[in-house]
Amino acid sequence: MKRRCKKSPHPQLIVTMARKSLWSKWIELDELKPFDRWLKAQFKHSGNLARQDKLAISRELFVAVKFVQAADYFEASFSQGELLDPIAWDRNWHLSNAQYIQSKEFWFWLTLLQGEEPSVTNGENKRLQWFKSLLGKINSQLELLALRYGVRPSWLPILTQRAIASSWSDEELKSFIKNQAMSLPIYLRPLVGVDSEQLFKELKSQDIKADYNHGVLSVNGGADVTRTSQFALGQFEVQDLASQQIVQAVDVRAGMKVWDCCAGAGGKTMALADHLQNKGSVTATDLHSYKLDELKKRAKRAGYFNIRTFTWDGKQALNLPNDVKRQNGFDRVLVDAPCTSAGTWRRNPDAKWRFSQADTEEQIAIQQTILANAQASVRKNGKLVYATCSWQLAENEAQVSWFLDKFKNFQLDFQKTLGGFEQESDTMFVAVLTRTA
Repeated sequence: MKRRCKKSPHPQLIVTMARKSLWSKWIELDELKPFDRWLKAQFKHSGNLARQDKLAISRELFVAVKFVQAADYFEASFSQGELLDPIAWDRNWHLSNAQYIQSKEFWFWLTLLQGEEPSVTNGENKRLQWFKSLLGKINSQLELLALRYGVRPSWLPILTQRAIASSWSDEELKSFIKNQAMSLPIYLRPLVGVDSEQLFKELKSQDIKADYNHGVLSVNGGADVTRTSQFALGQFEVQDLASQQIVQAVDVRAGMKVWDCCAGAGGKTMALADHLQNKGSVTATDLHSYKLDELKKRAKRAGYFNIRTFTWDGKQALNLPNDVKRQNGFDRVLVDAPCTSAGTWRRNPDAKWRFSQADTEEQIAIQQTILANAQASVRKNGKLVYATCSWQLAENEAQVSWFLDKFKNFQLDFQKTLGGFEQESDTMFVAVLTRTA
């Protein structure tokens, strides 16, 4: 008697099952963790998934994170036969609510909300036609528009503050809200001395969807740019465009002594060192030593020998290195402060669901402590550069006003928001202040 061979599941079924399983695990977490790191850890235990499967699952799950509230809202409204009051509904909504949507309906809404026309059954066709019939109302009412594009209506008052501070029109505010649902390209920062146009051509020839426009090099799909020989040779770093613009605002010149207070893994530290061309020095500090260890690896690959690192918790003034002490402080101090990361939602949509008033207040207190202790290390006529990756007025212009009121020996050169609706990048803020005495 012949034994029957057990058939292996269809590859697409394996991917679908893995996607649903991962989503269920994440949505049920008691404490949300950064989604990209959590997903990477989960994939380590998924030996039956090929690299392209993991990429496909990642894309689908990031869409789910981005539109989870919108999918829940429109399914609830469809079930009631009318659009529910968005403000009242949002007030009582929690991320865990989304686990009760039927899987089929959930993924239908995700497909529709990201702008694709889903293939539909009869029941789904009713949802599709119902949604289309209400598009005019959704697009004309700001609270509904916000929900549709993954922004909680309860955040509209602070978004309106940003719009007023930045002189945005009503249509520009709507553009900013709509942009929160759009993915961003990956920006590359060629090192000083690297021919950007030649680098663009070399990457393009390797099936990388690269673009080079007005001196800005970006990638939007194709092969993995970090697996190229150009990356291995340290010809470029991956760095968001707004982040690159913050480095430009620091305005370093060869021979300067610079301090990057909250260096993290060192994206801005590396860029600052690049501009110094190994003439002068960058002191990079962070609360976490493991981040500085990563910075050292990156600096070695890129050939930077003018970076020194050590931990600093921001709770007291820095003990100045001897060479900096001799010149009475740093020429430039960059405070790229811890923040709510509200400006990174397009890359990290999970950060939206950790965003809260309590977290904002906690970050504001940390920012003020770091600023108060960092300013003491700026030499006379040196510059303090304050930056965040947030669009919130409370973390940005309000902090600059607080600082200038407390430290009269500084004056504001300029402050501005980067990105917003005007540029396809994260939304960040930068303020440059000069020490006058």
